[in-house]
Amino acid sequence: MIEQDRFTLLVAAIAGGDETRCEELAHQLSSANGEQLIALAADMDLDRRWWAVRCLALVGDGACIPMLVHC
Repeated sequence: MIEQDRFTLLVAAIAGGDETRCEELAHQLSSANGEQLIALAADMDLDRRWWAVRCLALVGDGACIPMLVHC
């Protein structure tokens, strides 16, 4: 499965409130999802932001550091 699909599944799991699935998907993402996760971290929805920061902490690279510090 490509990273884009995993990201889409993550967003759906967040919307469905499935924290177990969110955690599974968080560990399947990669730094290739960094830009998507940074954008998600700016979302108005607190759950979406929390999971974006969680994922960035797992898979983010140096480009995500300013967003993590801001959050």
